[in-house]
Amino acid sequence: MSDETSNTQPPEPDAPPMRRISLMVGGLLLAGLLVGLGLWQLFRLTVRGEVYRKELAITSKELAEQQALDRSRLTQYALIDEKTGRYQIPVHRAMERLLAHPQLLQAMAITGPTSLPASRPASAPAQPTRDKPAPMNQKP
Repeated sequence: MSDETSNTQPPEPDAPPMRRISLMVGGLLLAGLLVGLGLWQLFRLTVRGEVYRKELAITSKELAEQQALDRSRLTQYALIDEKTGRYQIPVHRAMERLLAHPQLLQAMAITGPTSLPASRPASAPAQPTRDKPAPMNQKP
């Protein structure tokens, strides 16, 4: 048999498959865009982390001491005044006690005005008062 008779494939078209090529090019462009955006986000996160570690995470000695003092005041027991028998207790313990015994609020010595000042007319401008506002747990 000769080569001419064994070749039964149809001839190749002259026009290239433009739809297929345009889809491949579009897909590659989209993939490149997604990779670029991912790298940009990674760069931003890395820079943000470096800035935080170098500038924002540094605490001064005074700030660290004050934070330690504040933590100890909020979480430890201590004697405030031996004469009056006042003690410091942790905040979570104080909240538990107040929830269990709300009458402890009335037992505390509260200073300040016991009534609200007289109301002013709506047309009068607000004037600052020298009186301390009544505590929230007292009724006017």
